[in-house]
Amino acid sequence: PDYANFAWFSRDNTAAPKVIREAEARRKAAETAGGALLAIYRREWEASFDVFIGQIFSLDAARHVFAGPVHRSQYKEIVGGFDWARAHAGCLLMAGVREDGGYDIVAETYEAGLLVQSWIAKMRAAESAWKPGTIYADPSSPNLPDYQNAGLPVEPATVRDVLAGIERVADLMARRGRDGKPMLRIHAGCVNLLREMQGYRWKESPTGSSDMPVKAADDACDALRYLVSSHGRGPAVWGIR
Repeated sequence: PDYANFAWFSRDNTAAPKVIREAEARRKAAETAGGALLAIYRREWEASFDVFIGQIFSLDAARHVFAGPVHRSQYKEIVGGFDWARAHAGCLLMAGVREDGGYDIVAETYEAGLLVQSWIAKMRAAESAWKPGTIYADPSSPNLPDYQNAGLPVEPATVRDVLAGIERVADLMARRGRDGKPMLRIHAGCVNLLREMQGYRWKESPTGSSDMPVKAADDACDALRYLVSSHGRGPAVWGIR
C-alpha cells in the first residue's frame, strides 16, 4: 500500500484564533532571534526532532554588554537571583528593572567554597548597596529558611523548569525595549556571568544532543534564570501579553 505523511501545526487550527496568534507571534520572534529560541520553538510548536547543539545564548558584546557607573536610583526596582551549592561556586546577581520592563544585570557576587553564614554576610552587603525587593533563589535549596530567618528578602524561584528559564533569557536577549536597548543587558563588571554565558552549551547525549545544558560552570546562568523567570512583573515570554 501507499503511505503519505501529513502534518498540521497549532497555527493551522482555525477554531482557536488565540492559539493561531500566539503561534504566529512565537514563530516570528523565533525566526528573528534564531539560536536557542528557534530550536525551542521548533520542538514545542512544530514537534520537530531538530537537535540542540552548541552554544545556547547568542551573546553579542556590542548589544548586550554595557559599562559605566550604575546606581539603584536609575531603575524603578531592583531584584536579585541566587544560586549556591556546597561543592561549587555560588552566584548572587543584582538586576535593575527598567521602565520598559527590561533588565540590566548591574552587579554580581561570585565565590566558591562559602558556607551559608558567609553568603548571608554577602547578601547583607548587596542588600545595603542595592535594596532589592526580592532575591529569587534555587527552590530546591535546603538553606532557604536560613536566609529568610536572617531577615533577607529571599524567596524560592517560581519557575523550576530549566528549558523554560533558558527560553525566557533568550527571549529577553532577542527583543528590544522602547529605547532600542535589548531587554536583557549585562554590565561589563559581571565577568563571571559573561564568561559562563559564552560557555553555556547544550549537553551531548549518546544520540548526539540533549534538551538540557551541560551541568558545569553554570551557577551564574542558573541565578540569571531564577531572576528573570520568577520576576512576574516583567514582559511576558516572547513579547506576548
